[in-house]
Amino acid sequence: ARLIKTPREIELLRAAAALADVAQERLLSASRTETGRADIDVWRDIVAAMEHRAGRLLTVQGALLTGPRTAVVAGGLPDGRIVEQGDLALLDISPRLDGYWADCCNVVVFGGAPSADQARWFSAARAAFEAGMEALLPGRRCRDVAAAIEVSLAKHGLPVTHYSGHQIGAGVNEPPRLVPYDETVIEPGMVFAIEPNAYEGPDKRSGARAERMVLVTETGPEAISAFSWGL
Repeated sequence: ARLIKTPREIELLRAAAALADVAQERLLSASRTETGRADIDVWRDIVAAMEHRAGRLLTVQGALLTGPRTAVVAGGLPDGRIVEQGDLALLDISPRLDGYWADCCNVVVFGGAPSADQARWFSAARAAFEAGMEALLPGRRCRDVAAAIEVSLAKHGLPVTHYSGHQIGAGVNEPPRLVPYDETVIEPGMVFAIEPNAYEGPDKRSGARAERMVLVTETGPEAISAFSWGL
């Protein structure tokens, strides 16, 4: 798990990120036409789409949460719940390809347009992602990126619920991490998964996490995840 990725590793991470993009685009497509299916069937189709693209079986980690399960900090695979019209679905997925991992998270709404409340949570998470990405510059420290995300969420009246990102490579979750106490200096060649979050809380129905992989370059950050945001 190198702190600075080699050019070859960066290309492998790009390939893994493109595979995760396939998963997110499959979920977005499902959200338009597949209300009434069990979440586990949606998950199986997502994994199958990635394996078809890769031409092989894959090791995959992640979570698919629907409905009220999106409203709290949670992980876990689908549990057989039937996805209803108007449900949010949060897909946090990490496929491994040729020894390197991807990691990304998106939120969609099944069967129509999001409500104003649903859009609020995703808008907060996405704005915080953009703030974090803008702060991911050579010479800054990981805590500076965490602070930018915290400030962005505070504008929406929200706290930071869990850490805001991590490096990724031969491990799905590598140090350094985007937390207030990490003093690691950001350098070109690092690859981070930035993942700010916004959750409504227990006994509620909405929440969001916006996560893409970002490469640090000499001239600034470059998103290497390219899937469409869901809301």
